[in-house]
Amino acid sequence: MDLKALGYFISTVSVFLLGIVAWPKPDEPQWKAMMVGLGMAASIVGMGVRWISHRQQKRKVEQAKREADGAAGQGDDGPTGRAEQQPQRPMVGLAQGNQ
Repeated sequence: MDLKALGYFISTVSVFLLGIVAWPKPDEPQWKAMMVGLGMAASIVGMGVRWISHRQQKRKVEQAKREADGAAGQGDDGPTGRAEQQPQRPMVGLAQGNQ
């Protein structure tokens, strides 16, 4: 479960609940209703933008992990991610001065 998404959903619900309580009565000026509505909309849009940003970041992290896992399994690298050392063979002839 994505806890950030759940948090954004809960925040959106709370915006509606607070908006219901703050909504002006019919005898109050109309500009108050407009301001409450704009504030609610701005809050919900802001949470949506943060959620989209969170999803993009999550995708980038997953992609970087896949690329790192793929790079670790390529080339001469073994399961440890380090290059395997080749056994050393004695240099017969040149090392002893024989050519």
